[in-house]
Amino acid sequence: MADTPTLKPTLGLFSAVMLALSVVVGAGMLMLPGLVFRSAGPDAYWSWIGDSLMSLPLLWVFVRLGRAHPSAGGVSHFVRVAWPRAQAGVAFVLLGAFGLGIPSIALTGGYYVAEGLALPGGTATAGLVAAALLVGAAAIVRHGATLASRWQNAVMVALLLILVVLAGSTLPRWGREFHWPDAAALPAVWQGMALAFFSYTGWELFAALSEEMRNPRRDFPLAVVISFVAVSLLYLGAALAVQSTVAVDDPRLIRAPFLPVVEALVGGASGRAALGGLVALIIVANLVGAVWAASRLVFDMGRNGFLPAALDAGRLDAGGTPARALATVLAGFLAVIGFHLIGGVPLDALLTLAGQNFFLLYLACVAVFVKIVPDRRERAFALLALVGLLAFAGAFGWSLLYPLALFALPYAARQGRVVHFGRAG
Repeated sequence: MADTPTLKPTLGLFSAVMLALSVVVGAGMLMLPGLVFRSAGPDAYWSWIGDSLMSLPLLWVFVRLGRAHPSAGGVSHFVRVAWPRAQAGVAFVLLGAFGLGIPSIALTGGYYVAEGLALPGGTATAGLVAAALLVGAAAIVRHGATLASRWQNAVMVALLLILVVLAGSTLPRWGREFHWPDAAALPAVWQGMALAFFSYTGWELFAALSEEMRNPRRDFPLAVVISFVAVSLLYLGAALAVQSTVAVDDPRLIRAPFLPVVEALVGGASGRAALGGLVALIIVANLVGAVWAASRLVFDMGRNGFLPAALDAGRLDAGGTPARALATVLAGFLAVIGFHLIGGVPLDALLTLAGQNFFLLYLACVAVFVKIVPDRRERAFALLALVGLLAFAGAFGWSLLYPLALFALPYAARQGRVVHFGRAG
């Protein structure tokens, strides 16, 4: 029997932090401040604060698991440690999460670029731009981990500086926004948290890159902690920049909430064009990290026999890159964009469905932690986080049927056996 293929460890700490940021920062920050503001009104920034606070125990659990069990399987591998038979179902929930979330990132970039550059064609043009961004990101990933990580490092440093300047330029207006929400506003804040949670996803995708780290036990937890602090501050700044500049009934809140912010700061067509270029760069950086991680997850599903052998997704090419897995995820992402263009599903629905799947994957991590960690105090802390997550899950409603169906997909109807397709030799 052939040896199981493994990925080469090439990533140091700095590259790991930049990759974590690139996976997390993207469509969520560009799109959701407007959608959450439209949903929660003047209390919207509390939704972002609430999600940051709620994510702290989750990330602590996540860091512990990633440090102890690095693998391209990410969350599905964590679940395998506790419940081996559940790995396939969780892998398909993860597949359903990034299968909708990553095309949403690309579509966000497409809408921003199309509107910022005033391109004709409306939704169709935005879809073409989104497809081009995905293909470009996949091409960068295809050339290997070393080149992709160097490109990501340079781009993310520049983008972080630009984003800090953009959010900070509205700082004088933030003072009038701060207030404590009253009891009547809490349901809106709660719904805003459910919508904004997509922005706090990405670390579960980032976990799929831990197999490629030179020192995952040290670098994985550090990369998660550093990136979490950075993105929490960026999200709050972005939310306040939008909320303090844009009217709650402005129609651009749905597709391009930063466009009126830039127009207010810079003005004119030049500001719109500059924003279009900046957003394209942000989205490509985000997509490179996300496509990189997604291809590794599909590679892991292929080498574990969870996908049809005809896809040959569990094979590495001569350069050590999972090219077949990369081609598989790219084809799936382009299909989702096509479905969106024909009116099959709106962008906010894609974001919500992906966000809830990622949320449930965090919940799975906490459940694994409770089962495998022997320390009673740590388990008690994790149980509190689990109770909070279960209560929060009610905000998603009937859409929870989507991940439940995905979880059941790889199992045979009789006796609950895993459908194992085998790995192409």
